[in-house]
Amino acid sequence: MQKVKRIVERPWGRRQRGGYIFLRSHLLEVLKKGEAVELDKVVVGAKQLQKLISLLPCEDCLLRANGNLEIETIISVPIQCKDGVFRMSFRKPNKGYRQFMSIVNGAWLPKVATRVVVLRPRKY
Repeated sequence: MQKVKRIVERPWGRRQRGGYIFLRSHLLEVLKKGEAVELDKVVVGAKQLQKLISLLPCEDCLLRANGNLEIETIISVPIQCKDGVFRMSFRKPNKGYRQFMSIVNGAWLPKVATRVVVLRPRKY
């Protein structure tokens, strides 16, 4: 019997709307390292999730774990403050580019998952 190896990955992410906003490219790099992904006690298969995330049209995506793993496209909008410094705000894209997926807990898991990637985002 093989032991399950838990790999803790900390990609840059921002806490927003009950989930985390990740850059799609950073998230794809993390998904390559394991067979399953865990976010707030929701576990799904990494290979199929990687294929779905690569199809998203926007660079940013919002991940939530509300019993299921929810993935939603989101775009960043620069806002200029009074002192001339730009800050980033996030909003939902227009109707044509809006994507939403809800994946059931335990979907696409292999029979024996030996490497589980645990997502614990780092703030940016």
